[in-house]
Amino acid sequence: GTPAEVDDPAIIPEVDEQVVDVPEEGTLLPPSEVNVLVANGTGGAGVASSVADKLIVDGYTAAVSNAPATAAGVIFYQPGFSANATAIATILGAAPDVVTLAPAGEIAVSPEAIADGRVAAANVVVIVGTDNAVPPS
Repeated sequence: GTPAEVDDPAIIPEVDEQVVDVPEEGTLLPPSEVNVLVANGTGGAGVASSVADKLIVDGYTAAVSNAPATAAGVIFYQPGFSANATAIATILGAAPDVVTLAPAGEIAVSPEAIADGRVAAANVVVIVGTDNAVPPS
């Protein structure tokens, strides 16, 4: 337990990946193991539900929310979920370039979705914007 030992990288215990529970990047998980939050940033009615329904048909667990008015649609993924985010983009007819790593801070969706844990539970967050980068229909 001396401070010198703490600085020695050789004695830092290996992190057990099962504890961290982050899939290896590039792994495509079964849709049933991926939680998706679809947020409607278009201002239109029923947009998030129609997008979520397409994902549910494919076996994903999808919740819906509103987002502030969003010009550019985007699909955010948490670390380890890039392959599923790309698969979701394909299902929705979105270009792969809308898929991006989720920011470290809070994703801009309705305060209710942040408060009730829908955002925290989501491995992938689809934000439908007015540019139709994520096609709503």
